[in-house]
Amino acid sequence: MTDADFEAEAIGADLPVLVEFTADWCPPCRQMGPVLKALAFEEGDRLKVVQLDVDSNP
Repeated sequence: MTDADFEAEAIGADLPVLVEFTADWCPPCRQMGPVLKALAFEEGDRLKVVQLDVDSNP
């Protein structure tokens, strides 16, 4: 997700949205990646999980 589509993807979503604000240099963010991907797979019909890179989208 980017700043350009944040409103449509997050604010305008039909489901609740979990946004992970992440960066390549952030070790905890990298650790959470697989956990959030698994959550998105398991709960995809009830929850939308997206990532927003804070370096690319300040």
